[in-house]
Amino acid sequence: MIPIYQTIIDPGKGNCMQAAVASLLELPLEQVPNFIESQNPQHDFLQLALDLGYDVLGSLYNYPHSEYSTIHQLQSDDEIIGIKGFFYATVYSPKYYDKSKGPNRLSQITHAVIIDKNYHIVHDPNPNNQGIIQYPEAEELGYNGILNLMMINDKLL
Repeated sequence: MIPIYQTIIDPGKGNCMQAAVASLLELPLEQVPNFIESQNPQHDFLQLALDLGYDVLGSLYNYPHSEYSTIHQLQSDDEIIGIKGFFYATVYSPKYYDKSKGPNRLSQITHAVIIDKNYHIVHDPNPNNQGIIQYPEAEELGYNGILNLMMINDKLL
């Protein structure tokens, strides 16, 4: 993982996903699409990883107090190894989180980060977020506020 920072910081138009993916895949920012311009950013990211030879296993989700939450599988599944031990994940945007709306995924702006298998955020691509201790709704969600993560393993041999 090579820390790369986003160059566009604007709600709904930023390139945090592009910078996080570039960081995770160790590519120059210019070689990664700005996914915010895509009709289906998650799909396009997974397709890029597949095209580059990575093993794409899907996503894990964090739904608090729900039987549908799968994020706990990250630590317990030995086949989910990540890329050099790191994973792409989303959190609520620390800058644009609106407390009055509460943790509603459809009405809140999310933010891309890189995490390790212990749910520690190891890279936030927004240079203004350095030193953040806790992300919005971390206490309610657990897992450091992570909403979901992509299960992508190192390149297939």
